[in-house]
Amino acid sequence: MPAFRRMCSPSYFTPLPLYGSGGRNERIFAATCPTSCLSIPVMVMFVWVGASAPLLKDALDKIARGRVLFPGHVPFEEIVGVYSAADVFVFPTRAESYGNVMLEAASCGCPLLIRDIPVYEDWVVDGRHCLKAKSDDEFSARLSELLADPKLRNKMVEGSKQLAAEHDIKRTAQMLKELYESLAVGGAVA
Repeated sequence: MPAFRRMCSPSYFTPLPLYGSGGRNERIFAATCPTSCLSIPVMVMFVWVGASAPLLKDALDKIARGRVLFPGHVPFEEIVGVYSAADVFVFPTRAESYGNVMLEAASCGCPLLIRDIPVYEDWVVDGRHCLKAKSDDEFSARLSELLADPKLRNKMVEGSKQLAAEHDIKRTAQMLKELYESLAVGGAVA
């Protein structure tokens, strides 16, 4: 989606979609990260795709001084272009049930920077599939690492693709089908 990249990425910007429900915790990160990321050697443009509360947009416009772009809702058919235009997918949510948007970004080969929360403990490995952060300062430091180190970024691209392949929707559907079939005939749950 070259038009999207041109829209949000003059030569000195790196687009970084921030996804989520726009919940309180994500607002805090999004509002504080751009200012804490000022020490990053490249200018960073954050792109918040999806419905955005007017309060969030107003707060970020004032704090981030034009470093946050709100393109609004992007139709499902076009979201691959958004993920593909990004250099890093930042997902700072503090509460998540699974991580579908993270897997969508991973399937497009986006390196992942996610919050280290319990839902990801058993299946998303820090340093292999993604980089994880616990605090805003750690997000800023890990983002700096990804932007400054092409080898690390390439490793995370490969790791995110591996994660997406491991959790492909067709594979997951087949596993669920087999589970339900087993349960229907009185099989045990493993």
